[in-house]
Amino acid sequence: GNSKTFTVITDAEGRLIARGLAGCGNHQVPGIDTALANIIKSADMALEQAGLRYEDIAFVQYGLAGADRQKDFDILRPCLASLPFLKWDVVCDTYEGLRAGTKDNIGIVLVCGSGTNAAGR
Repeated sequence: GNSKTFTVITDAEGRLIARGLAGCGNHQVPGIDTALANIIKSADMALEQAGLRYEDIAFVQYGLAGADRQKDFDILRPCLASLPFLKWDVVCDTYEGLRAGTKDNIGIVLVCGSGTNAAGR
């Protein structure tokens, strides 16, 4: 988001293994270089806490503030592809909230932080 980048590592059953925290991960605010540096810092922190390496991670789901339109994805995808995770996807943070908050992925999410965004399905 605009205020922080939060990484969690879970096992296959969804149990929390580790977490990392860094600054703004929204490329629209500090720019893509700073956002990417914060994404890396947060991921590295979680990996270190878990005693894991990049190649140990089966899949990464990026849920990023500012990942709203095609032009955002055109900026984000090449930068995220530069990270050494083999399998990954990126969606807007609102969809992460919707997915995490419901078993059937149906509902409405309203993000009210430094900025606002909403999604419904």
